[in-house]
Amino acid sequence: MSVEDGAALGVLLSNLTSRDDLQGRLKLFEDLRKERVSVMQIFSSAGREQSAKIADEARKYYQGHLPTNHEEYDDFCNVPNVMRDAMEVLAKHQAQQSGHGSNGAKGMNGTMASMATMGTNGMDGTNGTVEV
Repeated sequence: MSVEDGAALGVLLSNLTSRDDLQGRLKLFEDLRKERVSVMQIFSSAGREQSAKIADEARKYYQGHLPTNHEEYDDFCNVPNVMRDAMEVLAKHQAQQSGHGSNGAKGMNGTMASMATMGTNGMDGTNGTVEV
């Protein structure tokens, strides 16, 4: 979770041009990460063998499909692409800030595009650093 958090913060705080937008970017981070982190904390406390038993508790934080077996649990843990999700959230935020109101995907600059090539976890043969 901490690696995912770091990746999300790296994306969301990239190209920050004003301190005035810092709170907004941190709010994007919270909105992006809260559900997943909350559910993973619940699952890690009970263990994946008991995920069906703790679904009610997890449902307070997450409305999507919750895992009920080992395979689904592994997918739930390993499939999310936090960098892609953070880039989408940031592009949308930047488009709204500039008054375009689109999803902002066309407006990603070179830094954002190069970060997209890093892969989900930075383990693609690079040293995992992101220039911001």
